[in-house]
Amino acid sequence: MSTLPEQVELDFLQLADRAEVLDGKLYMMGGAWDSLHISDIEAPVAFSIAIGILVPWGLTNEPHQLQIRIKEYRRPLARYDQPDVKSAPLPPITPPPPRPAPPAAAAP
Repeated sequence: MSTLPEQVELDFLQLADRAEVLDGKLYMMGGAWDSLHISDIEAPVAFSIAIGILVPWGLTNEPHQLQIRIKEYRRPLARYDQPDVKSAPLPPITPPPPRPAPPAAAAP
């Protein structure tokens, strides 16, 4: 039996050629790669980052922020030190209704 998290946790992070969310479902094409080989450093490169975040029930009515930094680990980025990143605020989360109390144990 799994335990519920007590704090916001990262469930998954995947790089993909294209990813989007429609009707609450994540659609990905060319996902789960870990490196990108670029033949022309001057050409723009498009990719998506798919992220799943676990939010405990008690924290669903609080605002949360997510920050992602893209770094090149071998050397500084050539001339794209400020990548053009499209982002949107996290949508408000409506907490689910309270859980019903467990039934009382029957007396012997």
